[in-house]
Amino acid sequence: MNPVCGDNTINQASETCDGANLNGQTCITQGFDGGTLACSDSCGFDTSACVMNPVCGDAEVNQASEECDGADLNGQTCITQGFDGGTLACNTSCGLDTSACAMNPVCGDADVNQVSEECDGIDLNGETCITQGFDGGTLACNTSCGLDTSACVMNPICGDNAVNQTSESCDGSDLGGESCTSLGFGSGTLSCANTCDFDTTACGPLCADVDNGEPNDTLAQATLLASGVSYDAAICSGDIDTFIIDAAVGCSISADLIITGESFSSLQDIDLELSTRNRRLDKSASGSNVAENVEGSATTSRYYLSIEPYSGSSTAYTLTANAVSCPAAPSCPDDDIFQPNDDYLASYALEGPLAYLDAALCEAESEDWYELYVQEGCTLNVDLTYAVADGDLDIFLYAPDTLPQRLVTDVARGYTSDDNETLTYTALQSGAYLIQVDGFYAATNTYGLRTEVICPANLELSCPADDIFAPNHSAETAVSITANDAVNAILCGERAVFVVDEHSDFYDVVVPETGDLTVTLVSHYPLGDLNVALLDAAGTRLRTTSTQQADRESFTEVTIAPGTYTLEVYGNSPDDFGAYNLSTSFTATP
Repeated sequence: MNPVCGDNTINQASETCDGANLNGQTCITQGFDGGTLACSDSCGFDTSACVMNPVCGDAEVNQASEECDGADLNGQTCITQGFDGGTLACNTSCGLDTSACAMNPVCGDADVNQVSEECDGIDLNGETCITQGFDGGTLACNTSCGLDTSACVMNPICGDNAVNQTSESCDGSDLGGESCTSLGFGSGTLSCANTCDFDTTACGPLCADVDNGEPNDTLAQATLLASGVSYDAAICSGDIDTFIIDAAVGCSISADLIITGESFSSLQDIDLELSTRNRRLDKSASGSNVAENVEGSATTSRYYLSIEPYSGSSTAYTLTANAVSCPAAPSCPDDDIFQPNDDYLASYALEGPLAYLDAALCEAESEDWYELYVQEGCTLNVDLTYAVADGDLDIFLYAPDTLPQRLVTDVARGYTSDDNETLTYTALQSGAYLIQVDGFYAATNTYGLRTEVICPANLELSCPADDIFAPNHSAETAVSITANDAVNAILCGERAVFVVDEHSDFYDVVVPETGDLTVTLVSHYPLGDLNVALLDAAGTRLRTTSTQQADRESFTEVTIAPGTYTLEVYGNSPDDFGAYNLSTSFTATP
C-alpha cells in the first residue's frame, strides 16, 4: 500500500508520529514536566495533555501563594479591592497591583480633579503667590480646595494692610490681633492711623483695674489655671475672659467667681460658664452681688471657663477652679473606672483635645480600648507610661472603620520593651480612632494614658466659635458643595444665657443629571448623636439617618432627578453636638 498518515507507521518525512506510534517520544522529551503525549490527525505531536509544574508566571493561579498570575486575576477587580474603578493588574510576584485603581474624586485627595477645585492639598495646579498678584510668599490650599493666599506677601510698606515691618503697630485693617480691650480699654472700636500707629480715639474708658491674662478672649488664647490657685483679673465692657483648667479624666471641675472691684455696684454683674471644646457643661448667671459657681465633668481633661460681663459691667474679680471628686489610683485586681472596655466594641470614648488618665490592665490576655475623634489633617499624640518591670504593655492605633488586628491593621504602634510607649499619627481621614492597650505575653500592669490632638490653626473646630462655613444654620444660608465633595465641620448649639438651643448646619448640593447620590456623615456617636437628612426644594425630608445611631451614617438616593437639594446636619436631641465629616458621592445613571 502507499504510505498514508493514519497507518500507524512513520513512513513519510512529514510524519513525526502516526496513531499510537510516537517514535519513542514522551511529554518529557518535548520539554514538559509530565502528562500524556498523543498524535494528532495530521501526524504531528499533540502536547495538550502535557503539563508543567506550577510556577508564578505560567498565567494560571495554581498555587496557594498566588493572588493572581499574569492575565489570570482569579476573578478579582478594582471594585472587589475596595476601589470605585480602574484597572487591576498582577505584579511579577503574583500579587495584585492596585496602582491603576481609583476612588471617586473628592476634595482632599491631593489631586485637582474636579471643576470646583482651585487646588487640592499640595496640588496647587501650577499656581503660586506671584500668579495670584503678590510679590512672593507661600501659596497654600484650604480645606475647601480653594487657594489660601494668607502667607503670600507684597513688598512691605505702611499702607499695604499688613503688619510686616517692626516699625508698624498696625496697618490699615490689620490690627495685629489687638482690640480696644486688649489695650486696656473698656470697649469701643480700635483703628489704625495713616502712620501705622493705633488710633484709640473710638475706644471706651480704660478699665479701672489691671486685666491680667489678656489677650484671652478666645479658646485659642485661653489662660491656663492651676487647680486650687486663685487668679485675680478684671473684666471690661465688651470683653470675654477665657481660661483653661486641666484635670484627669474621671475628675469633676468646680469653679467660683467673686467680684472684687472697688467700684462694685448693683450694676457690676458678670457670669461664669464651664465648657469643653464642643459643648457647655454649666452656666452660672446668679445676678449682681452674688458669687457665681459652676460644676461639671466630661470624658476630657481640658475644660474651659468663660467670664462674660452683663449689661456693660466692668470690674475686677477673683476666679478659683478646682479638680474635685477625682478617682483613686487604680490597682489590681480591682481594675479602673473605665471598665468594661476590654473589647473594641465597648471602647471608652474620650473627648479632645487633651485627655489623660490612670488605669489598670488586670486580667491576663485582656485588653483596654479607648476611642477619640480626630479630624483629617490633625495630629494625634499618644503616651503610655508604666513600669516595665511590673509588666510590659504596648499601644496600637486603628483608623476609623477598620477591623482591629494587632500588628496587621494598625496605623501606628508603640511596641518596645521600655518603660514608656509613644506614638504619633497625622489623620488621613476624619473619624473615631481606636486605641488599644495590650499586655505583651499576657502581661498585666497599671498605667497612665495621655492623648492630645493638635490641629493647624486653619483646621481648628470648637464651640461656640463654630467653623468656616458658619453661619449656615438655615436653608437660606446653606453653603454650596459639589455632588462629589467632603467637608470637615462642627455642629454647635446657640448659647443663650441659661440654655443651649439646638440648630442645624445646611449645605446645598447640585445634582447635574439623573443618577445615584450617596451621602455619608462621620461623627463621634458616643459624645453626640448626629444625623444628616436630604431635603428637596420645598424643604421636605426625603431621606434621613436618624435611626442609624453610629459613628458612620449613610444613605443612597437612587435615580435622583437633576436639581438643587439641601443636606441638613442636625443633632438627634437638643444636647447632641460635635465635629463631623460630611461627604457626597454621585454616580450618573448609564
